[in-house]
Amino acid sequence: MTILSPEITTLLLGMVPLIELRGAIPYGIVVLNLPSHVAFFYALAGNLLVVLVIPFLGVVSSFLSKRWYLWNRLFAWVFERTRKNHHGKFRTYRDLALILIVALPLPLTGAWTASLASFLFGIPLQKALPLIAMGLCLAGFIMILLVGGFSRIIGV
Repeated sequence: MTILSPEITTLLLGMVPLIELRGAIPYGIVVLNLPSHVAFFYALAGNLLVVLVIPFLGVVSSFLSKRWYLWNRLFAWVFERTRKNHHGKFRTYRDLALILIVALPLPLTGAWTASLASFLFGIPLQKALPLIAMGLCLAGFIMILLVGGFSRIIGV
């Protein structure tokens, strides 16, 4: 017996960094026996909730930077280095870059990474949210196709 329903478990897994939608969908379908469209919906909802942290990243970094010198140095170094190394490419491919950061099923890509990138490059939530949502939908469809193909191969 589980404490949480399969839907809520899938939603919560969708919020976890490194697991996100890419792990929540297969888990929901294969382990929790959810229909693929239900697993997709709850994993997507959980992963979209992550994007709502974007406005708070500025508050947190400002708070930490004012209170601790090392945090201030770390944030300044990370922001400066990231912007210097990637600003040109990101400016050119801005919208497509956010979608692809989320859509490609590779390690360290997803809504958490895209949210951080949108914060670093000053993309407001109202612009970042639909772009990240598009990327999540693409990633979700890819995962459903992969899980469906894998399930047929192993006979689940």
